[in-house]
Amino acid sequence: DCTSVIRVAVCPDVSLQSDTEQDVLAMSLPFVSALVSAMLLRCVDAALFEGLLPVQSTGDFAEFIGKFCFDYDKNGTTLEESQIVGTLEWEVMNEGGHPLNLGGGKLYVLLFDDERSAWKKAQKTWANSTCEEKRQSASLVSEISSEDIQTGTLHPILIQERLRPRFWYFTIVGCGLELNHDFIRYKLHATNELWGWQKEISLDHINLFYVYLGFTICFCMSGMAAGWVSIMSPAAQDPPLREHPYIQFLVISYSASALSCIAFLIHYGMFVHNGYGSLRIRFLGVFFGIAANCVLYLMSMLASCGWAINNAALPYRRYFLALISVIGAVQGLCELHAETTITQSTQIFTYAGSVGALMVVLKIFVFLWFAFQVRNSYLDELDGRRQRFYKYLGFGIGVWAITIPVTVLLAFKVNPWLRYKVVASADLAARFVALSVMTQIFCGPLSPLSSENIFSLRHMRESPVACSKSEWTNLDDGERGSGPLRF
Repeated sequence: DCTSVIRVAVCPDVSLQSDTEQDVLAMSLPFVSALVSAMLLRCVDAALFEGLLPVQSTGDFAEFIGKFCFDYDKNGTTLEESQIVGTLEWEVMNEGGHPLNLGGGKLYVLLFDDERSAWKKAQKTWANSTCEEKRQSASLVSEISSEDIQTGTLHPILIQERLRPRFWYFTIVGCGLELNHDFIRYKLHATNELWGWQKEISLDHINLFYVYLGFTICFCMSGMAAGWVSIMSPAAQDPPLREHPYIQFLVISYSASALSCIAFLIHYGMFVHNGYGSLRIRFLGVFFGIAANCVLYLMSMLASCGWAINNAALPYRRYFLALISVIGAVQGLCELHAETTITQSTQIFTYAGSVGALMVVLKIFVFLWFAFQVRNSYLDELDGRRQRFYKYLGFGIGVWAITIPVTVLLAFKVNPWLRYKVVASADLAARFVALSVMTQIFCGPLSPLSSENIFSLRHMRESPVACSKSEWTNLDDGERGSGPLRF
C-alpha cells in the first residue's frame, strides 16, 4: 500500500508571513514588454505542478515546487474521527528512455506544513542548509527510488486537518546524487476534497468564481444604466450627453471592469478542469482591472480641476498624467511578478515589500493632490449647483481613497487562507462604489454637464476649422480659464 496519511494536530500558528522578500521581476523592462512576456507564460498559482528536475544534477540540490492551502474538518473532534480534507498525488517519471542510476544518492519529496517548526524554520536557511537538515525540518519525507522513476509510480497522500486551514509546501531534494539525465519530470496534484467541483482550487482562492460572477453582473448592469441615462437625459441632446469625455470615461471604466471579471471567470472555469487555469487570460483580467482603476484616477483628477466642466485648463497636466502612468506600470509589474514567480510566501506581493509600499505612497499622493484641487475648485466656483457637485465629488472620491489603507491593512492582518479573497473582493467593491458615485454625480441631478460644456469629437473631426488655435492654448499648463468651454 503506497498511500500515506498525514494527520495534523498541533497548536495553530497563523503567522505565515515570509521573512524574506522576493526581488521584482524584470523591473527594467517597459510595461508593454512585461505584458507581452506574461502572455507567453503558464500560470504558477496551481493545484497541478509539473516540471523537470535540474539537468545533470550532482551532489545536493533542492527544488521548491509550490504551495497549496487545504481546508479542515470543522466537525472532527479527534484526528481519528476527522474526514479526509485533501489529497496530494505525486509521481516522478523517466522520460529519457534510458535506464536511470542515482549513483548512490537519494532523492526525496519533502512536504512542510506552515508551522514555525516546519516550513518557517526551513525557509530561513533553505539556501544554505544541508540535505539532512532539510529532511529533519520536513513534516513528511518520501523517498523516490529508481524503480519509482522508471515505472512512474503514483503516490497518493491523504490529508486530515481538524484545527484550521493550513498551507502545505512541496519540495524535491536530492542528496549526494550523481545524476546525468535530462528528462526526469515530476508532477504533483493537490485537491480539496470537501469542495466538490472547486476541489482543484486552493482554499485561499475558493469561491472567487462567485465573487467575479457577481461583480460581472454589477458592472454590466450599472454600465448599461449609465449609458441609458446619458442617452435619455434632457440635459443635453445636441451634442448628445454620451459624447462628453466624462461619460466616455465612465463607459471605458465600466467596460474594463466587466472584461476583467469575465477574464477571471474564464480563468477559474479552466482551473477547475486542468488544475492551473490560464496565465494569459488571468493577466488580461489583471490588466483590465488596472486600466479601470487608472481611468478612475484620471476622471477624479480632471474633475477636481473643473476640466471640461467650467474651464479647459489643466494645471501640471504632464506631471499628473505621468504619475498615473507610473502607478499603472508599477502595479502591472507587481502583478506580473506575482503571477509568473513561484513564491514561498503567503503575502500579496502588490502590497508587500518596497515596491508595494511605493505604489501605496503614489496612490495616496494622487488623492492628496485631488483633495487640494477639488477644494480650490469649490472655493472658486460661484454657482451653487456646481459647488454641491464638487462637495459630493470630494466626499465620494475620499471614501474611495480610504479603501487604500484599509486594503493594505487587510493584506497583512487577515488570516492567510482568507487574505487573497478578502483583498480581491475589497478592491472590486471599492471600484464599484467609486464608479457608482461618479455615475450618480455626472448623470444625476447634480451633474454639471450641459450643452455648454459638451463637445462632440465626431463633429470636431468633420469640422476641424471650428477648433481654432487660440481656443486650445489654455489646455497647456496655463492659468485657469473661465466661462463656458469653447471647442
